[in-house]
Amino acid sequence: MASASSAPAAPAPTASTPPPRSSLHRPRRQRRSPSPS
Repeated sequence: MASASSAPAAPAPTASTPPPRSSLHRPRRQRRSPSPS
């Protein structure tokens, strides 16, 4: 029971948090770079 509760709880929030942050940070930096350039 411990492994089942830990597995779905950890991968769900962790995988959901990093992807959105990286995607938002990547497009923002690329847009700002070409603008000032």
